[in-house]
Amino acid sequence: MKKKIKQEIIKDTKTKNHTFMKGIIKRIKDKFQPSKTYLIEMLHTNGTISHFIISSQIHKFNQGGNVYLIDEDRKIYCNTTKQYMLRYHEGFSIPFTIEVTSQGLKKGLREHKNYIEDLKEVSTSFNPYVLKDILKFEYAKGVIQGAEVSEFIKRSFILLIIILVLGLVHLALAAYKGGWI
Repeated sequence: MKKKIKQEIIKDTKTKNHTFMKGIIKRIKDKFQPSKTYLIEMLHTNGTISHFIISSQIHKFNQGGNVYLIDEDRKIYCNTTKQYMLRYHEGFSIPFTIEVTSQGLKKGLREHKNYIEDLKEVSTSFNPYVLKDILKFEYAKGVIQGAEVSEFIKRSFILLIIILVLGLVHLALAAYKGGWI
């Protein structure tokens, strides 16, 4: 007789249907059995993404009537949840990984230069810290341009007041000469 190994999908502990004690017990199990608990990121065929936590004694789990395999080599550590995470597509039973390197990004940008001609300063910045400084510079440049516009508005307002005073003086002289006053 085969022994059936328990496997379950654990819902998020922040939902209201879990009691306080169940949440504490779940966290203790997750802490002492990290190799059996995974955060799953499921990319659905309609383009949406869902996250859920599974606890499995075997290297597979069921979700939505489909069976998915757990590959230990493709797990990554999630700093937010302090758990290992696997990424799946709804139509594929093996997890996938996303690897982004700065060399790959630079190569991609070189291939698609015509898309970023307007952002030459940003395209040369691959380091997030440098990009932050560039964006601060762009903000400062916008503030300076705004100050120049406000100077233009001040000069225009002064010129408008002068024209208004001259117009009133001209009206008063014309009224005096015309005999209205």
